[in-house]
Amino acid sequence: MLTIYAPLNRERKEIRLLRILPSSDELETKCSLKTVSLLDQSDFEALSYCWGDPSVTTQITLCGREVSVTLNLGHALKQFRESAQTA
Repeated sequence: MLTIYAPLNRERKEIRLLRILPSSDELETKCSLKTVSLLDQSDFEALSYCWGDPSVTTQITLCGREVSVTLNLGHALKQFRESAQTA
């Protein structure tokens, strides 16, 4: 099975950031992953990904693949995208 996650470098204290991609389709949420080091100066906003009932899910597109996320997280990602597109 292919994975969408590249290995992280613990010595560099790397984390994965989810980038919400612009979209004209309000029903679809497309995202990509970016690896950054906490040793570098990177600005990002943090959001818990473990919200709500884990059995109630919706689909997002992550790195070109369909991924299930909790419904609350799916709504939050759409809200972030809409806020960014109107800013």
